[in-house]
Amino acid sequence: MIYRIASALIPFLFSMGAGYFAGRVKQGAMPLSSINTMLVDYAMPFALFLYTASMQRASLAQHAVLIAVLVGVMLAPYFASLLASRFVFKSDPATAAVRAVTIGMPNFASVGLPLLRAVYGPESDLTVAIAVTTAAVVMSPAALLLLERARCAAPSRSSEVQRTDGLLVRALHNTFLKPVVLAPIGGVLVSLCGWTLPDLLAQSLNIIGSTTAGLALFSTGLVLAVQRSGSTHRRVSASC
Repeated sequence: MIYRIASALIPFLFSMGAGYFAGRVKQGAMPLSSINTMLVDYAMPFALFLYTASMQRASLAQHAVLIAVLVGVMLAPYFASLLASRFVFKSDPATAAVRAVTIGMPNFASVGLPLLRAVYGPESDLTVAIAVTTAAVVMSPAALLLLERARCAAPSRSSEVQRTDGLLVRALHNTFLKPVVLAPIGGVLVSLCGWTLPDLLAQSLNIIGSTTAGLALFSTGLVLAVQRSGSTHRRVSASC
């Protein structure tokens, strides 16, 4: 048991630590936005599409309970945080919405994929793909609805109100057109239709998709390094 836990956590922490080290040594030189774009728009969608497209129909049907559990697990802390922010901490609706979605939506993509695969093997890939899709379909619209309501409630000129009439629709449209959402949905459709991906296509997608786990952890380490650098700079500025 100890060996299995160590086998999962040591590579996990090593990859994250490498990103943190790179971010601290090369402060400002690491292209964090480019790495995140590569991860979210290319590597991860390719990987999620391959995982879901290669699953059998029976495996998909077995995850119906998982979807219901995920929705409940995400919405419970979401609404708890939302109510606490509004009625305990007296935050404005926009701040409460952002705080609630931050607490209610775990980092399935960057942390769940490499960690679950290390512990449970490749069969957990479909679980992560379903979790990512469920989070995008449930949590993003929930936050956008509250943000749009807060925007409309704020005092503004009539021209500004007219420009925000279709903001929610556009935001939802953009959410569901993101590659990280479309990819697992497309993979599920391929699986339900009983199609098999050509070997050449699967190998081509896997070249980039196989970098997802390491790239996600490296990116997480970079983010931690950037956040610490920012807090350090603020403390130095305050002392000066």
